[in-house]
Amino acid sequence: MTALFLPPYMYQMIDHLYLSDLRGFVYHDFFDVIINTSSLRYGNSGSITKYTLSKKTIQVLVNVQPITTQNVLEDLCNELLQATVVHKKILLYSDSYDTSAKVIYTYLTTRYHFTKEDITRMLLTRPYSNGLLSAFRTIMK
Repeated sequence: MTALFLPPYMYQMIDHLYLSDLRGFVYHDFFDVIINTSSLRYGNSGSITKYTLSKKTIQVLVNVQPITTQNVLEDLCNELLQATVVHKKILLYSDSYDTSAKVIYTYLTTRYHFTKEDITRMLLTRPYSNGLLSAFRTIMK
């Protein structure tokens, strides 16, 4: 991948994982996997659908279906894991940081066994927006 200047509203959480608001979609060519988490606001059950956006970019959309018992957060964490294993760059984006932060928090605590303190230290290492910090604080209460 060629070097690309990413705007300040796109935050690198860990090596391969980035988070943005809806404006981040414009940079989808920079990423191998992009995940729209906006629908998670309506619940954690449902399914995911994958679409090919370009030769290298796959988009994952969340379909919220309240009658299913499938945990979408678990499915999204598995998608993140699969993409991470093969060193793919991932972007989570949403109309608010709350839902993407929820996915990242779940991923870090289940996959890497991060504690709240670990995530707090991670958030202190870079200048994140107040909206993103607020989303993580809400989740970690």
